Amino acid sequence: MSIMVRRKKKTQISVYLDPEIMTMLTDYAARRDQSQSMIAEAAIASFLLPDADERREAAIAKRIDQVDRR
Repeated sequence: MSIMVRRKKKTQISVYLDPEIMTMLTDYAARRDQSQSMIAEAAIASFLLPDADERREAAIAKRIDQVDRR
């Protein structure tokens, strides 16, 4: 029996980039043989998602807050 996996459809947006940034994006995508969309999505995700240091700092702050309440 075959199970079909449905992928969520991505949402399209329009952005305005400085010409220098667009050139950098175009060049980077070409060097990596990846789409500009994939590179932009990864860059945005990297910017918006907390990195390991921020996650660790948040976990430590949460623990300190819990200790302070005792």
